[in-house]
Amino acid sequence: MLKRNYYSRDDYERHKRLAREYRSFVDVRVDDPGLPQRIRNLITNEHTKENKFLQSFLPSILEQFEKKGYLTQKQVDILEKNEKQFDPMNVESSRKEYEEWCKEYDDEKREIAKKVAEYYKSAYESGKNRAFYHEKAATQILENPDYIPPKLKYEKMVNNKYAQQWLKNSSAQPKFNQGDYVSLNSQTKGYWNRRNFGGDFQPLEKFEVGTIIEVKPPVANRKGAHICVVLPMGGTDTVEIEERFLKKARGV
Repeated sequence: MLKRNYYSRDDYERHKRLAREYRSFVDVRVDDPGLPQRIRNLITNEHTKENKFLQSFLPSILEQFEKKGYLTQKQVDILEKNEKQFDPMNVESSRKEYEEWCKEYDDEKREIAKKVAEYYKSAYESGKNRAFYHEKAATQILENPDYIPPKLKYEKMVNNKYAQQWLKNSSAQPKFNQGDYVSLNSQTKGYWNRRNFGGDFQPLEKFEVGTIIEVKPPVANRKGAHICVVLPMGGTDTVEIEERFLKKARGV
């Protein structure tokens, strides 16, 4: 039976009030006669010439003001935000901060950025993530060894819990080595049932014991995700299994 959500009269009135406030904010008309010159100043600012959004947005709102004599409050807010960002003094300050950051960006940070960029790309291409997070910066990091991402972008890419988890898991020592004899552990036989995942494990389950012939880096972002390439004893085909599903074989 579907559960139905009920809303009180107070909730209804509150939502109506918030909707009115939002519409009024968006529709506020600002007819300051100084706006056209401010827009033109930003259009001709040398630092905005490479910004595709502004090169489209600014002429559009200038044309709107010249035709209608006003901008919306939201348009003015965007204008003011970019006026501050591209103020010559702020640009110079940002340039100096970036130069200092370039000095801090050593080989260790470069390697960390590369590992995280590979993770975002792999997670997207494998279908684990619907979006390619930080795509632009990650692509530049992977394609251009000399590229240095802005400090804020680097911190957002690297310092979130998913990236930190990946760095920890991918740098962990493998549980097994080449030549080890292994068999399936209880986690495999219990949690991963035959209907969903039995096909991946049946070759080794059939022969019970196998030999690890190669250990590959992890693909999944979880503990125990190193890939073990196992040749079942008595078999001819190898099978790839994450190390977390294996245990050392006894009596071999």
